[in-house]
Amino acid sequence: MNFTRLVLLTLIVFISCNQNKDYFELKNNPKVLYKPTLSPINLYLNNIKIGDTISKFFDREKLRIRDENFNIIDDDNKNLDSLLINKCRASYSDGFEYALNYGRIQSFSLYGNSLIPYQNISKDSIEVFFGKSDEIDKSEDWDSGELLNTYFFYYKRNLKISFNDRNQKIDHISIGELPRKDLLYINKDEKQKISELDLSNLGYTEVPEELQDFRSLKILNLGKNKLSSLPDWITSLNQLENLIIEGNQIEYLPEDIGNLKNLTYVWLSDNNLTILPESFCDLTSLTLMLVNENNLSKLPEEIGNLTNLRTIYAEDNLLESIPTSIGNLEKLEYLMLTKNKLTNLPNSIQNCKKLRELYLTKNYISESNKLKIDSLVSISPWFDINAKLLKNIDKDTIIKDGNTLHFIKKNKNKVE
Repeated sequence: MNFTRLVLLTLIVFISCNQNKDYFELKNNPKVLYKPTLSPINLYLNNIKIGDTISKFFDREKLRIRDENFNIIDDDNKNLDSLLINKCRASYSDGFEYALNYGRIQSFSLYGNSLIPYQNISKDSIEVFFGKSDEIDKSEDWDSGELLNTYFFYYKRNLKISFNDRNQKIDHISIGELPRKDLLYINKDEKQKISELDLSNLGYTEVPEELQDFRSLKILNLGKNKLSSLPDWITSLNQLENLIIEGNQIEYLPEDIGNLKNLTYVWLSDNNLTILPESFCDLTSLTLMLVNENNLSKLPEEIGNLTNLRTIYAEDNLLESIPTSIGNLEKLEYLMLTKNKLTNLPNSIQNCKKLRELYLTKNYISESNKLKIDSLVSISPWFDINAKLLKNIDKDTIIKDGNTLHFIKKNKNKVE
């Protein structure tokens, strides 16, 4: 008898524990988003959860697929297995959408009909229903200053709510789109499957050591933290293609940064870098290099080895000269050198035949050297705002230079 009672008691406890687990199908439980303890890993959408692979779960016949630029992919090309190495978005007709990243579900999005349960929530009552937000941001129309959207961020729940100020209603909710600190603590096998990790704006003063287990990472975002350096082991993440560490306090890079042979995009803007290590010039896959808003007094002498570079942003530094080897960058299209200490450019710049934009505003280039540079390149360098144009400006206006638009504020003589 005692044994039977024990078995029954154990069964009751087991059932009770399982009932208390917070796993919800979002379509059937829209109000679950009001829960302050919500974790995105406890939500399902059409029986699919964040982190699942796409080929196993989707009903392909009901899907509409868009690429990263929101272009619709034709039905004839709706082979989801071919999207395992791409980023895209997939949606069913009822207003629920999945963001896909290298073959896995990255986040859920609600729009259109899926927002009907939230349609009567005013902006003033969003925090009544969803709780106190961690941050509120706003977007305004660039020309008129009209308020367009107000965004409510809930970082612990990885929840973002967009309120349309024109239509006075919630027009978008995303779950899982914000930085994913929780992924640092999944098991090691699952870490091997993660290809993109956003750890931006989380207040880190050191790079988390747990990152060492993410051997398949292609995209790593550590931007807007409080990092002063990167650990040497970060160069062992040799699958990295995009490295984003802008908006930190980085003073130097690992000497072996050149081991990241697959890097095509590196965003180092708004840090405290004074020099780039020699091995930086071993990043021969690099196409985009952003090092603006640092304290760089020079660029590496062998920068010409980066023969795939198409864009260099090195604005707002302390550059006094540009290496002669820059002439080897035959694919270079954009060279942004505004606000440095340059007095000239090397003659080799004439070898950059594909150069489309060259910005040299706010340097120390003499009139004679301006004429010389102008003769070396096939475009008109943007040295400074035309004084005659500025005299005629009596309101906020836009000046077009080639394909680039410069916004100039009234009476401020300043390019925004």
